[in-house]
Amino acid sequence: MDQVHPEPDARLTVVFSSAESALVALATASLDQQQIDWFMRGAPGDALLAGAPMRGYAPSNPVQILVRDEDADRAHQLLHDLEAAPAAPVVPRHAAAAPTAASVAASSQTIDLVDLESDRSVGRISADDLAWLDEHLEKESADDRDYYFDQATLDMLEVEGAAPELLSTLRRALGDRDGMELRWSPLP
Repeated sequence: MDQVHPEPDARLTVVFSSAESALVALATASLDQQQIDWFMRGAPGDALLAGAPMRGYAPSNPVQILVRDEDADRAHQLLHDLEAAPAAPVVPRHAAAAPTAASVAASSQTIDLVDLESDRSVGRISADDLAWLDEHLEKESADDRDYYFDQATLDMLEVEGAAPELLSTLRRALGDRDGMELRWSPLP
């Protein structure tokens, strides 16, 4: 039960350890529900906390949950499934949903190119063309979907062996401008 301070000579047993604050919160809630007194060790700035809240704290080292020796077997049984839970990476929702050039190329979709300045479609390319661009152009991050083009970039792409249809689409989109930024997106 939360906010319990151990007696000075109480014998304690570690029944759960995790660096994931969500799992620690689940463990302490489970112990509370079964009215098992618990104590926490490893939260910032403490040696042993009783019922310390974990909100807003993301420990880098595991936090240990301890119970009195007489409650250890029951607590172990209660927390067994949590102890076996694999650590799941946290991925922002928008990042998980964003397609990558490689995933689009594998699905053989048609790609729409949108001029970021005018927010208009400037043409369509194949997934293979997108994969080729992905290999030859600089990206700010793995899930970056924008590319900057100027005449020098198009000339470099031509020398590198870009498909004629791809170059034609990009040259037509650039027109007489100094440069352009295009965003790609798969078409259904």
